[in-house]
Amino acid sequence: MLALQGYQTEGDTEGALRVSRLVIERAEKYIKDYPDNPRAYYLGTTALVALGQTARARDWAETALALSPDDTSTRYNVACFYATIGETEKSLDLLENSISSRSWIENDSELDSLRDHPRYKAMVESMPE
Repeated sequence: MLALQGYQTEGDTEGALRVSRLVIERAEKYIKDYPDNPRAYYLGTTALVALGQTARARDWAETALALSPDDTSTRYNVACFYATIGETEKSLDLLENSISSRSWIENDSELDSLRDHPRYKAMVESMPE
């Protein structure tokens, strides 16, 4: 999954698509064995979006939240998904009370669309450096 972000950051569309297909294949196998674990669902959302399957990605994000609504990792990763597809307010709602590292959110490229939003700026400023 992390390789996918690297390909996307470098603008390697072919590599991103190849890795996305692999991510989904592995996530589907994992989900089959562990359907109540939100991790494969939320990590798979980025790959689904890269493959043009945004509706399916939204279903996976909502499944992850339904399985573990108070888990900070789930909330953070689903917030990244929503930021990626332009649902800013939903993303910010999920980020609140889910952030444990200022340096992490300041450097996570999936949150780039939020950088200029006043709520995002306030969250960052409220965290120690």
